Amino acid sequence: VSLKALESARNAKASEGDLEAAIELSDAMSRLKIQANQEHAHDIDSQANAQLDHISETWKSQRSELKGLWSGRLAQMEDVFAADISSLQSQQISERNGFQTQQAKLASCPIAIKGPGIQHNEWGQIQNQRKLRPSVLLLDLDQRYNKAMTTHRYGIAKELREQYQAQALVEWEQQTMKENAEYHSRSNKLEGEHKQQMKALWLRHRSALNELDIKADKELVMCDNYWRKQIQRLKEDTIEQRKQALSC
Repeated sequence: VSLKALESARNAKASEGDLEAAIELSDAMSRLKIQANQEHAHDIDSQANAQLDHISETWKSQRSELKGLWSGRLAQMEDVFAADISSLQSQQISERNGFQTQQAKLASCPIAIKGPGIQHNEWGQIQNQRKLRPSVLLLDLDQRYNKAMTTHRYGIAKELREQYQAQALVEWEQQTMKENAEYHSRSNKLEGEHKQQMKALWLRHRSALNELDIKADKELVMCDNYWRKQIQRLKEDTIEQRKQALSC
């Protein structure tokens, strides 16, 4: 029975003076209105639930897509970082090998000592040899030896020669120790520079990764906030529609 039919019947009974029947029909109309409103409210709830499911699925899909996108960017960045590190390692290995090769060449060529009496121009013509860097004392002994030989003072010359050789040996040991110390110093410096280069590269990579993480988190938060607002708006609209439906 429709509400319009009940209304017509109630009006007819009221016109006939049958108040009891009119009241019964009015009650029936009220019950029918309540039922209709409840059914309308139920339809509103069903539609809202369907919309909520759709929003939730869209939210989930978009969030998954964003995470996949940022994961891909992260993987690309990590590949670039791995290539940078490999390139730097190759460069550093090449530098160390070059340094060690240079030092090996030096080590294979002992320091040569100019013998007493050899002229400096003759000594200067000798190539491809490391030469002892003589001190003032050694140069003085050499000059005195040459002078003694020129003046035929062979006994003094012999003593000066022995002093020269002893002093040259001392200076040879000192120069050898100094060059070894310089080698270790340069080696440690090179190792320190390589560590600093690798550390700086790692810090740049870490900074870039952190920046990427922040951007990814920010975009995911924006996505979540947007869909939360959509759900909140849907709930508010549903509540208002139910109120209107139940107040009719």
